[in-house]
Amino acid sequence: MCLNLNWIRRAAGCFLLAILSLGAGGCASSSLSVRSEPSESEVLVRKGSAAPVKLGATPFVMTSDNSREWLGDSFELIVRKEGYAAQSVVVPKLALGASSQVDIVLKEAALPQSCAQQDLSLNEIASGVAQAQYFLSRRSYEESRRKIQELINKFPGVAALHTLLGNLFYIQKDFQSALEAYRRSKRIQPENAETTRMIEKLSSFKGGQ
Repeated sequence: MCLNLNWIRRAAGCFLLAILSLGAGGCASSSLSVRSEPSESEVLVRKGSAAPVKLGATPFVMTSDNSREWLGDSFELIVRKEGYAAQSVVVPKLALGASSQVDIVLKEAALPQSCAQQDLSLNEIASGVAQAQYFLSRRSYEESRRKIQELINKFPGVAALHTLLGNLFYIQKDFQSALEAYRRSKRIQPENAETTRMIEKLSSFKGGQ
């Protein structure tokens, strides 16, 4: 099987945010440096379910001058290049004067046709999870739940998506719904220790059985 979902499992544990190298800002202007391997990759941004907007190519520096509307809030950052699988991360709102950096490594998408189709599916899942993260960062829990459920409806055999839904219910303290989601995940991937731990924890709550 070619579809590698390890990163989604990590996202299910913490609603993965972009890994940023934060530095002390020397002035009141915020900036985000976007670098990639390979370079000259397209840099796009998106909020929620809106269409992505292309800003430029890597290496690219987003500043208050050229990206004020984006740096003032959390957003989805997409880096892509022909022949490579696109990468998508959620960047949180930058503090005034913060200087940050995100590094993206793109993987070649030169795969046999069957694997290439799975790669497209992975990209779709990545984008959907990023949108769910964006809604969560704005406390739009219902929007986040709908996006995750949309992914589950299309990819019901991906255990990490059920875990992700369980985590969202857990954050909302809907423990019964969280337990049901974790149990669905465990039926697909019985060896996941973290999912098993959450099931045991919630089952010990009153009415969790």
